Amino acid sequence: MYYDKSRGYRSLRTDGEGLTEQAKEAAKYLIAQVSGNGFISASSDYGWYKPHWFRDSSFIAMSLLGASSIMSSKDAETAASAKDAADRIIRFNIGAAEKYMSSLRSSLDIPFEDINRFKSMDVHMPARVDPNANLFKGRVGNTEIDDTNNDWNKWLIQYDTLPLILLSLERKSMLFGLDINEKDFLSRNAEDIARYLGKAYLTPSSDAWEVDTEYLHSYDIAAIYKAKEILKGFSADGTIGITAANIEHIFNSLYNGGMQQAMRDMVKGGVLYSRRRPFSDPDVAAGVDFEELFIFTRFGITDRELGDGVERRTIEEIERKLFNGHDIAVRNLHDTYFCGGRWLISGYEMAIYMHRLGAHDAAEEKVKRINEKYSEGMPEQVIEDPATGIDEGNYLALNGGRPIQRLNWSYASMIDSVVELNDVFGCPAASPTIGKYRRFKRYS
Repeated sequence: MYYDKSRGYRSLRTDGEGLTEQAKEAAKYLIAQVSGNGFISASSDYGWYKPHWFRDSSFIAMSLLGASSIMSSKDAETAASAKDAADRIIRFNIGAAEKYMSSLRSSLDIPFEDINRFKSMDVHMPARVDPNANLFKGRVGNTEIDDTNNDWNKWLIQYDTLPLILLSLERKSMLFGLDINEKDFLSRNAEDIARYLGKAYLTPSSDAWEVDTEYLHSYDIAAIYKAKEILKGFSADGTIGITAANIEHIFNSLYNGGMQQAMRDMVKGGVLYSRRRPFSDPDVAAGVDFEELFIFTRFGITDRELGDGVERRTIEEIERKLFNGHDIAVRNLHDTYFCGGRWLISGYEMAIYMHRLGAHDAAEEKVKRINEKYSEGMPEQVIEDPATGIDEGNYLALNGGRPIQRLNWSYASMIDSVVELNDVFGCPAASPTIGKYRRFKRYS
C-alpha cells in the first residue's frame, strides 16, 4: 500500500519521506515486472496488454532511472535494482530498434506520391512486440491475435516509438551516462533515424491511443520535434557524427516552413488541436486531447513554436473540458474505450506541469490525492464521469465491468511525478524537456 494511514503524508518540500516512499514501492512493483531481457508487459492483469509496448516501456525506463536517482542515498539496493531494470528495458528497446532499422531504411526512398506504400507496416517499427522483439502473435482469451496481418496491423504504425526510446536515452545520459552499446546504437543509426522521422511526421499514423490512423497528430509531430532536439544534443556532445545543422536540414527540408510550421498548422483560434487530415485545417470538432499535455511536459514545445498564448489557451481547454473539476482527465470527449474513463497518468502529468509553473504545493497535493484514492493499485483508468459512457467493443463488459486494474504506465507516471517534485531536473523552468512557462493565475 502506498499511503501509510498511521503516518500520513509529510511535505515533500521539507523532508520528502511520504511520496518518495510511495514512489519506491511503485518502483519495486515495476522492477518485479521486468524480464531478464528487458521485456515488460503493459499490464500484469489484462491479457490484451501482454505484449511489450515501446511507448509504455520507455516511460517505465525513465521513471526507474528517476527513482534510482532519488533513492540512491537512502536505499542503495533498490536504487541499483531500479537502474538495472531500466538498463534492461533500454537494451531491449534499442535491440528491437536495431532489428527493425532495415525496415525503416526501406522507407527512406519511397516518394510521397506513393503514400499508400508508407502506410504499410513493413517499412516501420511496430509499436509493440513479443519477448523476442517479433510482431506479436498469440491467443488472448478466446481471440487469436496476429500483428503480422497487414489487414490488421496499420494501427501499430505509431511515430512516438523512436522518439520515446531516444528520450529514455537522453534521460539516462543526463543521470548516469550512456554505456558503449547505447552510444554505438546512436552512432550507427542516428542519421537514418533522422531521415525516417523527418519524413514520417508528414504522413498519417495512429495517435498515442492507437486510433485515428488517417490523421496527422500534434502529439506525434511534437514527439518527432523532440527527437530532433535530442539528436542535436547527442551531436553536440560527440555521441553521433552528424552535425546539428544537418539534423535541422533533414527535419525541416520536406515541409514548407519546417517543423515549426507543421506544429502551427495544428493551431486554430489560438488553441492547439489534437489532429487534422493532411492538407486540411485542424479538426476543431474533435477538440483537444490530454495526450497534448506531453507536448509541453516531455517534448519541449512552447509558444516559440506555436505562437503567443497558444500553450496557455490549450492547457486551459484541456483543464476545462477533459479534467472538468476532477484530478484526472478523460482522453478526449469522444472516447468510447472502456466508456471513455479517466486515466491516472493524466493527473500525474498535470502535476508535473503545475510543478514546473512554480505551483509546487498544488502539484504535490494533487499527487497525494490521487495516491490516496488508488493506494491499493494503479489502474489504467476509472469509470467516473466518463467521456461518453459508450462501451464500444464491449471491453468493459468483457473485463467483468471494471477497467484494467494494474497498468504499469500508471505506476511509472506516479514515480515520474515524485521525481519531478524532488527537483531532480531543476525547478521550475530548468528542466531539459521544458521551456520557460507562464504562471497561470489559478496556480499563482
